[in-house]
Amino acid sequence: MHVAFAVPVFLGLPMACLLGTRRFSSEGKRAWSGYSAGSGMATLVAITLAGAGFGGHDRLARRAGTFQRVAIIAGLGWMSRFSLDLMASTADR
Repeated sequence: MHVAFAVPVFLGLPMACLLGTRRFSSEGKRAWSGYSAGSGMATLVAITLAGAGFGGHDRLARRAGTFQRVAIIAGLGWMSRFSLDLMASTADR
């Protein structure tokens, strides 16, 4: 079950970041757009490296867990910051 639920999370987080990039760009929020793009790309790269390491790639195997955690931090960090911003904007209404 752990692996079954990991796949949607590790695909969904970077997709959400990259969709956020598009949305914030259209709203003229350049800083948010850049942060979203960076977080999405960091998540994608880190999870790709983790997958290669867990898959047995010799040079990455020892650091696969570290790459996995970097992906989690990048994706959930973006989600947390986005949530705080969303809560602040709805509180102003």
